[in-house]
Amino acid sequence: MRIPDISFLDKSRVPPQGFPQSYPELAPDLAVEVVSPTETAASLRRKVDDYLEAGSRLVWVVYPERHTVEAFKPGGVARV
Repeated sequence: MRIPDISFLDKSRVPPQGFPQSYPELAPDLAVEVVSPTETAASLRRKVDDYLEAGSRLVWVVYPERHTVEAFKPGGVARV
């Protein structure tokens, strides 16, 4: 199970009974990963792929030192 640094789930996808006490077994609509100095490009790519394969509609990878964000959508579409 991956847990992004920040996530967003559309209200329409919240189960009627609400969330369980633990993490829900749903892919977030938006997953945000903030890159740390020790993180490798390969590990970031695996995270992006995992989120998208699980059903996330958008993944942001934030590079604080470079002041940039890469946005990934299913199908390999990426924007900076």
